Amino acid sequence: MTTYIVLSALFIFGFLYNLLIHWLEKEALHESIIPVLVVLWVLATGAAFGILRGQEEMEWLMLCFFASGTWLFIGSYYRHSQELQQRRKDAEEHCKWCLQGEVYDESEFLGRKTGP
Repeated sequence: MTTYIVLSALFIFGFLYNLLIHWLEKEALHESIIPVLVVLWVLATGAAFGILRGQEEMEWLMLCFFASGTWLFIGSYYRHSQELQQRRKDAEEHCKWCLQGEVYDESEFLGRKTGP
């Protein structure tokens, strides 16, 4: 029973940590590679732990990492896809302006303001 409580707590912690990362990405961090690097780090850490403690304990460790990191990984890629969609819309708007020959301030485009 304790195992399920700990894994549930880690899963909830992962969800809350994902919310924190979401806020940080809005402020400054938005690299899509970060989740992959974290996963690779976790796998390497788990493998090292398995060498030190045995396969069974390593499997439990990896389950704990999975429980706490699932929301972070999913949330990061979701936010990145949303950002890419917004960039695509901005680029399409930019092309429309260029084709229409309208004059606009480039800083407006870079600041995500749309329209003349």
